[in-house]
Amino acid sequence: MSLRRKTLIVVLVAAVSLICIFLIPAYTILLNSYIALERQDSEQTMHQVVSSVTRELDTLVTQTRDYAHWDDTFTFVQDGNAEYIGSNLYSETFINNRVALMLYLNAAHETVFSQAYDAAGEQLVPVPPTLLALVRRDMALLEPLNADGTPNYDGVGGVVVLPEGVLLLAASTILPSDLSPTPGGTLLWGRWLDAALLATLGEQLEAPLRLYTYNAPDLPTDFEAVRAPDRRSRRHRAALELRNNRQLCAL
Repeated sequence: MSLRRKTLIVVLVAAVSLICIFLIPAYTILLNSYIALERQDSEQTMHQVVSSVTRELDTLVTQTRDYAHWDDTFTFVQDGNAEYIGSNLYSETFINNRVALMLYLNAAHETVFSQAYDAAGEQLVPVPPTLLALVRRDMALLEPLNADGTPNYDGVGGVVVLPEGVLLLAASTILPSDLSPTPGGTLLWGRWLDAALLATLGEQLEAPLRLYTYNAPDLPTDFEAVRAPDRRSRRHRAALELRNNRQLCAL
């Protein structure tokens, strides 16, 4: 082999070695930077989704409170008069307020009125028995409280996972219009966090949204990867939490 060929081989080997020395660390740095940016973008999108759902829930709480702090509602849960039902609890009320269900309870926690609306079928339907069962066994829904145990007259809201779907639920103490602290009962309004609502939120965020419960059998692979390895160690929960993060109820 000639000296020139040997020199060329040495130069090529040296060049390749130098490229590897500088390229591999550079590739690693760029890859890590890309992963960090992707994670940051995902976290930002998640925060935006949470904020959107929170705003939706806050709106529901406000709507519920407006109906709960009203003389007509206060009177209705005491006498169950048909005039209130005919004037306020018809299909258009559900449609205009984007509400899926309403539940009126008196001071003795007895159901005065319960009704749901099926938007797909455009008809009034019964409230899911699973929600009625949840309400019956959880005092935090019947008598909303603040974190310090004092009565909460502003209303509370959170998310409940039911067999029928994921529900945004608001509860407000029923009071006279002058807000005198004489509770007449509790009003609950619910809104399904369904495909239609997710599509609306997705349009606002310019990102497609899909919702899965923790124990869903059809989780995508990337969702499955971040789920706890031992699913049996976490019992299926349906929790409604106050905005101060205090757990309100659990299944």
